[in-house]
Amino acid sequence: MNSPRFKKFGGLLAVLALLIIACPMAARAYVSASPDTVVSIPDASADTGQSVTVAISITDVTQLGAATIFLHFNPDVVHVTSVAEGTLGGTFVNATNNVTGVTNMTWFTIAPGGVNGTFTFASVTLEAVGCDTSSLNLEVITLADPSGLPITHTTDNGTFTTTPCTTTPPTGVGGTAYPPNKVMILAPWIALAAAIIAGATIFLRRRRAQD
Repeated sequence: MNSPRFKKFGGLLAVLALLIIACPMAARAYVSASPDTVVSIPDASADTGQSVTVAISITDVTQLGAATIFLHFNPDVVHVTSVAEGTLGGTFVNATNNVTGVTNMTWFTIAPGGVNGTFTFASVTLEAVGCDTSSLNLEVITLADPSGLPITHTTDNGTFTTTPCTTTPPTGVGGTAYPPNKVMILAPWIALAAAIIAGATIFLRRRRAQD
């Protein structure tokens, strides 16, 4: 039973067993490595005080089971006023902090095999609060299949611009402004000069009359 032929046969069986175990794992790892998967947000713009809604998308994904994505923005320029779940189904939760400029979004599904295709991850409403441009940076914390294996992806960020960028002119006391009237400005001085001349004339006439 310990012949060289038996040992060789046993070694082949061990190699075959390892291949049987490794093949599904390799196939699953290959499925999770989706080089064409893109997480993206488009550029956006709005007038001061106005809002616009944009979609965060996940494109060409295979067996997606969970995702956590942070959206970073400049809170001096733009605020996130609302976030709505996209077209993935499953469970979606989110939280926004317009002081620090970040929106946290998490999604997961219990569906076997996850989801496949192109989806809207979330719809985000942005309000222009400042006169400038802000980056819209996506930080992908988790993008994984149902077993927890990470899914290879790329990220396409966007920008938000307040346009046209208008500011409110300073408010005055009120009333209507007119250009200065030179005659009105000089009128008191003209009257004073006329009074002096008239007084001098009367004084001289009286002196002459006395002489």
